[in-house]
Amino acid sequence: MSGGNIALDGLLAVADGRRVKLSPAEAKVLARLIRAGGATVLLATMADVLHGAEAVRPKSNVAQVVVCRLRQKLAAFPGHRIESIRGVGYRLHLPVGPQA
Repeated sequence: MSGGNIALDGLLAVADGRRVKLSPAEAKVLARLIRAGGATVLLATMADVLHGAEAVRPKSNVAQVVVCRLRQKLAAFPGHRIESIRGVGYRLHLPVGPQA
């Protein structure tokens, strides 16, 4: 799966010739953000990605923790970032044009 210049190969994120190993939860979240194509992924959707659509989910910060760890790992790829839309969800921003 890929979006922009970032690709997801199992538990590896690959961009600009660099590879970063992800946890299963991080890979699920990144895959969903890539599929969204720059659109906001709602918090409820992110919870479904992590817990399953039919699961009873206690109010928790699991999505925030996973996104925080994913942000730290995406720092290896300049120009890639995850934006928080307060109270709504998350959006993946990818670099535009060639990277220097």
